[in-house]
Amino acid sequence: MIKKSKSKKLKIKNINKNNNKNVENTINKIRENERKHMTILVISFMLLFCLIGYLTFRVDSNEDKFPINTSDLNLSGDVFALTENDIKSDQDGINEEGKELFISNNSEETLNYKIKLVQDKYSITKDNCKSRQMPFEYIKYSINNENISTISPNNNGEIIVTTGTLKSNETKSINIKIWFSLNSPRDQDYHLHGYFTIDRLDI
Repeated sequence: MIKKSKSKKLKIKNINKNNNKNVENTINKIRENERKHMTILVISFMLLFCLIGYLTFRVDSNEDKFPINTSDLNLSGDVFALTENDIKSDQDGINEEGKELFISNNSEETLNYKIKLVQDKYSITKDNCKSRQMPFEYIKYSINNENISTISPNNNGEIIVTTGTLKSNETKSINIKIWFSLNSPRDQDYHLHGYFTIDRLDI
């Protein structure tokens, strides 16, 4: 009887030990899973914040800076700045190298286009120089060395410098020379932040 009771006690102890081990193993597994889930969650949040930060920075840095393309028409060009060093005679202005723009029609149809001069709001805001942008009546330009014109916004406020037609999948270059006239005001550090953009012209 004593031997049986002892063996029963040993069995119970062993069962308890096994149960304790199983419980510990289960707890350890739960903790391990929690750590894994927490790590995955933290990494996911970090990636999400990085993505949001990247998209925010990209939008802030490019807003109003290079909106130069539509779905069908494309124009290659950069922002530019004119300063008092660009005050010159018409003869000197038209003898300058100019800005070479490449425009293309990616659609399957012939499209009419308009090329516009747009003030670079990004640079103007960054430099806090809105009050020192050269008045339009002192800004001269020439397209492909033909006709010297003065900047003049239309009734919609658009500054259209040239128009034309592009056949399907056609690409061509346009040379634009732009400068300040000799009678430009010099009482302030007048300049111009701008770029050229292309849009469809509906006729």
